[in-house]
Amino acid sequence: MGLGLGKIGRVTRVGGFTAAVCGISAALPAQQIALTCNPPAPTDVELISLDWTGAQTQTCGGCKNNSHPTMSYDGRVITWSSDADGVLPTAPNPGNSPQIYARILSWAQPILLSPGLTPGTIANSACDFPSISGDGRTVVFASAATNLVPGDTNARADIFQATLLPFAMRRVNELPGGGEFDEDCAAPFPSQDGRWVAFLTSATNVAPLFAPQRQPAPSTVGTTQALIKFIGRPSFEIVSLGVGNVAPDGDALEVRLDASGRLVLFSSTATNLGFNDTNGPVADLFVRNRRNNVLSLITSAHLQPSVTCNGASRRPSFSADGRFAAFESIADDLLPPGEDTNGKYDIYVRDLRTWGIVRASIGLNGAEADNGSGYAAISGDGRFVMYTSNALNLTAGTTGGFLKCFLYDRDADGDHIYDESGAVCTRMISASSAGVQTNARSGGNGALSLDGRFAVFMSEGDTLVPNDFNGGVPGSGCGPICLFGRDVFRTTHF
Repeated sequence: MGLGLGKIGRVTRVGGFTAAVCGISAALPAQQIALTCNPPAPTDVELISLDWTGAQTQTCGGCKNNSHPTMSYDGRVITWSSDADGVLPTAPNPGNSPQIYARILSWAQPILLSPGLTPGTIANSACDFPSISGDGRTVVFASAATNLVPGDTNARADIFQATLLPFAMRRVNELPGGGEFDEDCAAPFPSQDGRWVAFLTSATNVAPLFAPQRQPAPSTVGTTQALIKFIGRPSFEIVSLGVGNVAPDGDALEVRLDASGRLVLFSSTATNLGFNDTNGPVADLFVRNRRNNVLSLITSAHLQPSVTCNGASRRPSFSADGRFAAFESIADDLLPPGEDTNGKYDIYVRDLRTWGIVRASIGLNGAEADNGSGYAAISGDGRFVMYTSNALNLTAGTTGGFLKCFLYDRDADGDHIYDESGAVCTRMISASSAGVQTNARSGGNGALSLDGRFAVFMSEGDTLVPNDFNGGVPGSGCGPICLFGRDVFRTTHF
C-alpha cells in the first residue's frame, strides 16, 4: 500500500453529488503553522431543537435532553433525539422517553419520526442514535419499542427506518418470513440514498447470513458483528469478518458507510482479522471494500500498514466518497516517532488512497493539544473535521476547562490542496456569531454537511443564541451546566 505524497486538486462525481478530492502530505510537521480562520466565529447560529410553536422545548428546571443530531448532505434536514414533552401537541411524551424528530429548515414544525401505530402515540420505549441518509429522505434509529411496526414481539432493540414525505416506517432487521432477531441491534448507519443500512448485533439466530461475496458465513455466536442490509432484499451480509472471512474473536463496536454503501468502515476489538495485532483486544479501525472483499487496517502504525498502532482508536467518521477516515486515538505511533507526546486522545485523518495521515487536533503554532479530543466528524468532501475537546490551546482566548466544539479546516487558503504547512486553521464553533464562547459543555455526537458549510452539535450552554433559557438560567436549579439541558444547534461557516 503506497504512502505517496502527491498533491492533486480535482473534482469527482460520487453517487449523484459532487465532492472535492485532494491529495495530502503524509504527516503534519511537529511545528505546523496555522492560519487565522476567517471568519473566526460562525457567521450564523440557529437553535434547532424547538417545539411546534418555535419555542424552546423545556426550561432548565425540567432539564430535558436534545441530543445526537445528524444532518443531510445539503444541511437542510436535521434529525435528533429528544425526551422533552410538548414538542408536538399531537404526540405527548409525559414519560420523557427519548423520541426521534426531524426538522426541514423550510418548515416551521418538527416531524416526529417515532410515532406509535395508534394515532397520537409515540414509541413505547426509548429511541436512540438517529442517523440520516445523505439525501435527507430516510432516518434510521434503534429502539426496543414494540408499537412502531406490526408484529414486533421480540422485546429487543431493533433497527427502524423512517421515510420522510410521505412518512413510512419499516423494521430493517426482519428475517425472511417475518422472523425476529433474538438479541439487540444498535448503531445503525445508512448509505447516501438509504438503500443500504449497516448496524451492530449479537443475535445468534440470523442464519443464513452471507459473508462478503456471498460465501458461507462462519459462526459468530458470542460476539457482536457489523451487518449490512439492502432494503428490499431478504439476506444480510456480515462485514466485520477478517481476511478470508475468518470469524473474529472480538466485538465490532461501530460501523459507517460511504455514500454508495460499497465501503464499510468498522471498529473491532478482534485480534485475528489478518493483521499483526500488537495492541491486544482494544479497538482498531478497518475498512472493507465490498466489491472485491479487500480488508484494510486504517489504524496502522507509522509506515507499517499491516501492524496495528499501539493504542485504542474509536468513533470513526467517513467522507462521502470513502477516501478519508477521521477518528480519535490514544496511540502515539500513528505519526513519526517523537511527534505525538501528549499522552491524550487526538483526532486523526487517514487518506485511504495515499495512506498518509494527519493530526487534526493541533494547537496554536503547531503545539500538541494540552488535553484530550474526540467525536470526530468529517465533511463529505473531506476538507473539514469537527471534534470535541477541553484543550485550552487550540484557538486563541479559549477559557474554561469544559468540552467545546472545534472545526479544523484542512484547506484554509482554498487552493484545493489539503494539509499544506501554513494553510490550515482551527476555529471554535461552539460560539455565538459575535464570537462569544459557550459557557457549558458542547460538542459530542454531531455532523457536517457535504461541503462543511453547516455543522450540527449539542450544547448545554446558553450563550450561543439570544434568550436561550434551556441551559443556565440563574435560579433554575441547574446552574450553567445542566447534564440534561442540552439543545441542538446548527452553525454556518461561510
